[in-house]
Amino acid sequence: MEFKVFSSLKKLLKRIILPLKFEKYFDLISYTHTYLNNKVASYPILWNMDNLKLIKKVLILAPHPDDEIFGMGGTIIKLKKLGTSIKIVWMTNADNEVRKKEASKILNLLNIKQSLEEAFPIKGKHFLIDEGKEVIKKELEIYKPHVIFLPSIFDSHHDHVRLNLSLRDVLKEHKWNGKIMQYEVWNTLIPNVLIDISDVVKEKEKMMKIYQSQLQEPKRCYVERILCLNKYRGLPYCIDYAEGFILYNSKDKYLKVYRRWK
Repeated sequence: MEFKVFSSLKKLLKRIILPLKFEKYFDLISYTHTYLNNKVASYPILWNMDNLKLIKKVLILAPHPDDEIFGMGGTIIKLKKLGTSIKIVWMTNADNEVRKKEASKILNLLNIKQSLEEAFPIKGKHFLIDEGKEVIKKELEIYKPHVIFLPSIFDSHHDHVRLNLSLRDVLKEHKWNGKIMQYEVWNTLIPNVLIDISDVVKEKEKMMKIYQSQLQEPKRCYVERILCLNKYRGLPYCIDYAEGFILYNSKDKYLKVYRRWK
């Protein structure tokens, strides 16, 4: 019923505002649908250690080396300390020795036993949807994660959107049906889950600074801005720092959220 209402609303608005850049408005509607579908009220749910202990095997998909730490570095650190099995897959920069070296340091600090060949499976310079689909399908069949983390489909970076489109195409055909959690990098989310990272924020800051190749632009101020975002995320529960996520409890809920993309 909910999906039929959403589809009817989509058709109605398409007729009304097609001349006014339908894509922009449909993005907003999709985002609103995500908000309602995940039953987000005034306050998102603050996960405690018991929630994190339930996660046994995690696949973190990152368009570029740094997205995973900027977006959810504190959560990765906490999961690792709980003994969670973690695999990180970077979809670009396999040809960039500087960024691969930085990523290798991250794996070593987190004590994640992965080869760089596993971590950088796509050899091309740019992220392509079809290549992403092949990588994701392989990970679902071999690694079999319980939870997949990736950036939001509403991020403004094209590689972040393409990664979501790759995952969507795979999930339409694949039997895997675990949880999906979107972390925030370029665009802020309307999170339905917050994770307190106050006790590991210094470790996250240290890891962010490993990505020196991305910290050379003074106006970007990645570390400062991400820490400010994390501090703001702690506001609803009066905690120092938190990371925000959109949690989809099944692939069906994730597949209902669509972004029009050229």
